[in-house]
Amino acid sequence: MSAEPAGTTNFKVESTDGQQFDISYLAMKHSGTLKEIARSNGYDSNKPIKLKEFFQNKLKEYFSKEVDGNSLKRIVDWCTEHAEEEVYELDMKAPKNVEIPLSDEHFIPVDTIELFNFIVAADLLKTDRLLDYASKKVALMGQGRTPEEMREIYGIRDEGAEEPMDVEAPAEIVEDVEAPADVVEAPADIVEAPAEIVEAPVENVEAPAEDVVAEQGPRIHGKKSQKKTNK
Repeated sequence: MSAEPAGTTNFKVESTDGQQFDISYLAMKHSGTLKEIARSNGYDSNKPIKLKEFFQNKLKEYFSKEVDGNSLKRIVDWCTEHAEEEVYELDMKAPKNVEIPLSDEHFIPVDTIELFNFIVAADLLKTDRLLDYASKKVALMGQGRTPEEMREIYGIRDEGAEEPMDVEAPAEIVEDVEAPADVVEAPADIVEAPAEIVEAPVENVEAPAEDVVAEQGPRIHGKKSQKKTNK
């Protein structure tokens, strides 16, 4: 492995979408990932630092994530501007009161999608100071906002919202429910019985008057004759 290069030695860094940027070794100290790659490459400044190749081989859990060119340029520019400063050490136990300096505000994206991409890149490259700034920016975007506005800003889906329901059944189901006309309406010859069945013939319903008198007459005269005989 080569000796550690001078701080002014420039390296080329390639984003996951193929864009290359120059960064000095002195500025690279603000990115833990870039320093690690430079060391593993033997500090060969002629060999580009390909982030996509590094993430695929060494950090397989980040395979689906990217450090796009727009985010990488912002990070490289910030590291270069602060190359002479001490490296920021992240202390997870200490309470944070992050303030974004006015001189650094232009490094933080304003667009929501670009900001979230920047946060992913800052996290992968281990630039903790920029990650703090970007997280603070996200928090400021939500201040004084209603829940609906925050969902719109952050692209959060409202899980409690009811999705519209299709109240109209498909045409083929509706047609199956409606019975055919020939089943609903029975034929007229079944509903209405023939007239000869409904109305019985008159001669069968009422017996002729002369037949009734003829039947009663003999019985009456027979009884009277029997009484006279007994006397």
